[in-house]
Amino acid sequence: MPTKSPRRQQSTLSSASSNNRTVRAQSKCSPHLDSYQAANGADHQSDRPVLPAEEYNPFAEWQHAEDPLQNNGGLEPEAGPSDYWKRGTPSLRSTIETAPINWRKLSDKPFDPDTVDDGPRDVFWTSHAAPLASQSLEDHPTNTNESDEYEYEKRLKEVMEHESSSTGSRMKGTSAHANGNGYDQTFAEIIGVNGNGDLMGEEEFGRMNSPQTDGVSERTLSITSKDPRYRISQPSNASPSAGKRASFIQIMTTTISSNQSTPFFVFHPLRRLSIHLFQKQSNLNAAQVTDQFTGKPTVMDIRGMIAVGTDRGFVAIYGFGQDLKQILGNEGSSRPARTSIALTLQQVLSGRREGHLQDSRIIHIGFVGARHTSIVSGDEYGRAFWWSLGKVIGVESNDVVRMLGSYPESGAEAPNHPSKRSTSLFAALPLPLDEETHTSDSFNLSALLTPTKLVIVGMKPKPRTWYRKMRENIGGGTGGLAGTAAWNRSDTKDPVLAYSWGVSVHVIYVKGDKEPEFVEGKTLHLQEPIRALQWYNANASVNKAPEAIAGSTKTTLQVGTLLHWNDRILSHVHQGDFLSAIQTALAYYENRAEGNTINLPDDLEERKVVVSTRLRELLLASLRWAFSPDRLRDDSHYGQGVDLTGLFEGLATASIEACLSMQDTTFLFDEAYDHFAQAGIQGIFLRLLEPYILSGRIRNIPPTIFQALISTHEGKGELDEAEAVIWNVDPTSLDINQAITLCEGHGLWDAMIHVYTRAMQDYVAPLVKLINVVRDIQQHRLNRPYLAGALDDQDLEGWAPNAYKLYAYVESVLSGSSYPSGEPLPDYEANAARNEVYSFIFAGRTISWPTSSDFVLTSDSVEPPYPYLNLLLRFDTEAFLHSMDIAFEDSYLNDTSGAINRQSIVNLMLDVMDPEYFHPGDITFLHIFVARNLPKYPQFLFIPPSTLHRILVSLASDPDQSTREDRQLAAEYLLSAYTPHDSDVMLELFDQAGFYRILRTAYRREHKWAKLISTLLKDPESDDQVFVGLDDIIKTASASSEVYTAVSDALPQLLSLGVRQTALLLDRDLPLCHGQAVEDLAPAPLKQMAYLRCLLEPDSEENGMRQPSAQVDLPLRHLYVRLLCQNEPDHVVNFLDARGPAFFDLQQLVNECEACRNFEGQLWCLDRQGKTKETFNTVGDILRATGTELNEAILADQVGTLHISLSTIQAVSKMATRLCQEHSQSSITGEVEDLWLGVLHEIIELVHTTSAIQLPGPADAINISMAALRGIVQETLASLVSSSSPSLSFPRLFKRLVNASTSTSPRSKKGRTYAEFRTILTGMLDSYRAEGEMLSMTTRLVEADLFEVLAELKKRRENGWSADLNNCAICGEPVIGSDVVVQARGTTLHSGCGRGASRDACNGRTVI
Repeated sequence: MPTKSPRRQQSTLSSASSNNRTVRAQSKCSPHLDSYQAANGADHQSDRPVLPAEEYNPFAEWQHAEDPLQNNGGLEPEAGPSDYWKRGTPSLRSTIETAPINWRKLSDKPFDPDTVDDGPRDVFWTSHAAPLASQSLEDHPTNTNESDEYEYEKRLKEVMEHESSSTGSRMKGTSAHANGNGYDQTFAEIIGVNGNGDLMGEEEFGRMNSPQTDGVSERTLSITSKDPRYRISQPSNASPSAGKRASFIQIMTTTISSNQSTPFFVFHPLRRLSIHLFQKQSNLNAAQVTDQFTGKPTVMDIRGMIAVGTDRGFVAIYGFGQDLKQILGNEGSSRPARTSIALTLQQVLSGRREGHLQDSRIIHIGFVGARHTSIVSGDEYGRAFWWSLGKVIGVESNDVVRMLGSYPESGAEAPNHPSKRSTSLFAALPLPLDEETHTSDSFNLSALLTPTKLVIVGMKPKPRTWYRKMRENIGGGTGGLAGTAAWNRSDTKDPVLAYSWGVSVHVIYVKGDKEPEFVEGKTLHLQEPIRALQWYNANASVNKAPEAIAGSTKTTLQVGTLLHWNDRILSHVHQGDFLSAIQTALAYYENRAEGNTINLPDDLEERKVVVSTRLRELLLASLRWAFSPDRLRDDSHYGQGVDLTGLFEGLATASIEACLSMQDTTFLFDEAYDHFAQAGIQGIFLRLLEPYILSGRIRNIPPTIFQALISTHEGKGELDEAEAVIWNVDPTSLDINQAITLCEGHGLWDAMIHVYTRAMQDYVAPLVKLINVVRDIQQHRLNRPYLAGALDDQDLEGWAPNAYKLYAYVESVLSGSSYPSGEPLPDYEANAARNEVYSFIFAGRTISWPTSSDFVLTSDSVEPPYPYLNLLLRFDTEAFLHSMDIAFEDSYLNDTSGAINRQSIVNLMLDVMDPEYFHPGDITFLHIFVARNLPKYPQFLFIPPSTLHRILVSLASDPDQSTREDRQLAAEYLLSAYTPHDSDVMLELFDQAGFYRILRTAYRREHKWAKLISTLLKDPESDDQVFVGLDDIIKTASASSEVYTAVSDALPQLLSLGVRQTALLLDRDLPLCHGQAVEDLAPAPLKQMAYLRCLLEPDSEENGMRQPSAQVDLPLRHLYVRLLCQNEPDHVVNFLDARGPAFFDLQQLVNECEACRNFEGQLWCLDRQGKTKETFNTVGDILRATGTELNEAILADQVGTLHISLSTIQAVSKMATRLCQEHSQSSITGEVEDLWLGVLHEIIELVHTTSAIQLPGPADAINISMAALRGIVQETLASLVSSSSPSLSFPRLFKRLVNASTSTSPRSKKGRTYAEFRTILTGMLDSYRAEGEMLSMTTRLVEADLFEVLAELKKRRENGWSADLNNCAICGEPVIGSDVVVQARGTTLHSGCGRGASRDACNGRTVI
């Protein structure tokens, strides 16, 4: 047998979980194995050498039993995946035979997906056997990286040869033949693989040899074949129609639009092993024997071997070569070391035993900690137990703790009534051990997962629940139906638990030094419910969901291989999706690819070196295939009737992204762009490249590409886009001649300045170009003979915005920045640029540029001194001075020894701007500039006082109001550095100019308060601060007569600004002015009332006053009452009650209220004087007079007067009733009854009088009046009854009232009078009855609530209140002795602390 490479002796089939105990099998052969060997014979042993692993294998004969595939004519000695067995590193203790190289063969029979469940019986017949590939150890390099290179090159060669041959056979004679080489063949030519190699690993490359196979395996059905997400459109063998491209191009366009993803795992059936396990009865007799004695497989585990358990209790051990090693069977003579028998329900309910009930299937079991006798188990009814199995003097002594679940009710059997609360147990997982110990190991943690919660329980040192997580709505609709969990200890520092509910996967980290702490980690949401969960490594877990990943079918076992990074890239290559291949390689290069990084260096830089080589190969292969001469025609990107614009756009974008990531622009512009340019579609590349230039990701481009970009935009008239490209390209990449020609021809001044300054380092040329524009516009404005706004004028004025770019350019350069980007220039370059610009602008005469004979002129006539400074100031003085303001802040001008500094610049501008030739407004701008910079740079500027005085006068004399604020601010700056000698004259000048801030400062300094107040009021900008300023002035001046006079004179203006603010100001500072202020408001009574209300009824939130002002004299108080009587009569009594009788002159107030017909106020004042009899006589007079008015209104049908009279009667009645109630507290019975009798009698007389009126027409007015009057009688009687005075007798009073009413009525009206009393009395009784029922109902409700409260209180008192702590909750000292206070909520206090603390609402109770 050929020597195997060490790399071929590796395996990735490892343990499914790291916490399962390894069972050491005894070397006893099953008695049924001999019969099986006899049935099959052992004739194969003589045909093959004995491997070392077979020397001590007692089942060697069965291991070489005849394969059913060989009997059927199809030689397939090793059926399985191509090289899954060489992934990873197997255990050193494993003696499993390494798989041969040629264990997969091609098949000529197409695959039938309808018979997938028949498994090994679906034999793929082959006409000839594939030759065994002989390799030796020298075939592979020993170095890992070299081995990876060799493996990659070898597999690429196989793929390319296969694709070229199969594609050629399928497309022979069709239009595909005209397309030249296929993509894989082009790829193979680029990387130099032209020879024939051994076929291996086709399953991982996803080749499609038959239309009925999928893109994952061309020989056997993979699990992804059933998933439409992994299906790939297949090329047709028929010739394409005239309107379509070849089949290969169809694959390209389909894969580009589908955006399908490559699976991370590829599954392959283990054919030989499946034959031994799943062979049906109709096949070989050996299989019948196997099925009869070993049973059907039910469970599988992989740990350096493949162990398959059956339903008969046997375990078949296979090597990774799918050869049987051993069969572990049931030994009848063995006895278990520990036994725990299932219990009956009666045993459990007796309270003496704990454990699983009979007929409860145990579905979870696992070892806890390092002991072999500590176990966690869970059954199908959701009960979980912890078992500590032991023996005491030879007798079993087992400790059992129920961790989860409940038992059925008494009298029910367990199978019929599983538990009180039926549930399921998704997982019961003890924390596995690891080589390195962790703090959590000593707690014997176990994770229990149910449909409603996750709990982590620790059994040591005592049982305790350490963590609980309720599911709530996690996992969606299937969260309570599917759940899984898995621990990970092997690859992490801290234990990690992954668990799932439904479609959600969650991670928990177990941390902590002394006690375990549980930290929640990431959450993953899938599309399908998760059925199984297993950790793959520290960063990934395998989630098994329906139709996504499976381990077996009904009749086959399958193994999944993890795709390497090369495999994932090549899978896209085979599908013709080179864009996805490039994107996948780029993702690995940028370390953002999902999945594994097997065979890639851990160091990121080394990884980039490895991946970048593959990425360049992919790019080059893609470009050469896409731009094959036979694939394009007529120099267009429309290939054979199919529009491939999207394909080329994707290729351009992928090339740009990949090259930028690798920082390899040489390949981008030399290779990628060259392919597009040769095909005549460079426009696509340039259009996609431009956003990267504008965003700054690409700064350096070859001049040829720059020329192409500019020419493209210029041809389309896209001048703004061309200018943006010039801005964002590195200056060294510019084609200067082309850029300047374009900019000057189309007026792209910003781009032109960028080219001159950044590419040519010439800062004078932009000045010259723009000076010419300014000169032309200036001369046009001076010499135009027609009115402004003519057509020619508008055309030339359109260049004005370009002229203003000169000022922006000067500002940027003089401040040390580039234009137009604003980026800071290097110091040496910035200083050189400043020198050039200053020298040009402040040149005393014209200069020549670019040659000595080309003078830069500013006018057609004689050039003035300093021509360029003169021109810039004339064109726009304000813009130039703004640029100089920015330039003055630069430290470049700090050197006073140079020719250019701040002093020289100011002197030159003052000399050049002669008032005879410049507009006064421009002179003002210059003076503002000087005045503002003088105090900022006192050490650099010196200006004679005479010049400063002239500047100050100029600022104050300019009549232009639009510049008033700027001039005032400049004058303030100037006054901070200069003091004029004639201050009074200047103050008058400032007053005329409106420089009020300056005046206020001067008047305050000189204590001229009256002028200060007058200036404050005249300043339009100080309206919001007038009252604050006045308050400050009055306090500072101590309320002198000058201030009093000034404020008095200003009262009208102050009241117009704010009545309330003025009232508060005067009350606080000048209360003597209240009278004058109220007098000034006489034409506006409402303002008068608002002024006085602010003082007499202050609002604490608005005014900040809590008490009425004591500065308001009596006449103003009475004036306020009169104003209330006129405007708010209902508020009069409330105001009188609030202020009290002592606040007014009551006699005067009686007359004023009577004059205003405010009877309530009149009665209140009479009563407060102690004139009770006069008060109620007045009540009768008012009611009778008003009743007469009411009757007249009824007869005259005057609705307005009627309502006024009724409202007056109602108000007087209420006031009289109120006074009666106040006097009811008196002990003199006769007087109180007389008061009530008088009021009621007058009201009832009104009722009688009104009811006696007879109208010829409708009686609506009478009905309205009678309803209102009867309501007044009811309210009065109700008030009488509600008064709880002991001196009143309602029966006696009512009898007197009836007698008084009947005695004054004529005989003919007595019957009507009694009828009125009957109506009144009946209404009162009905009202009392309703109120009595309401009182009774309320009493019952209160008593019911009171009973519940008292019952709860009694219950608490009987139970007692337990103290939570032994320390006082207030002082913190221990509670010792009997003098203790225990509150209902459990708070403990010392009695002394309890008396000092506030009692809360929980009914604190003292217990002594």
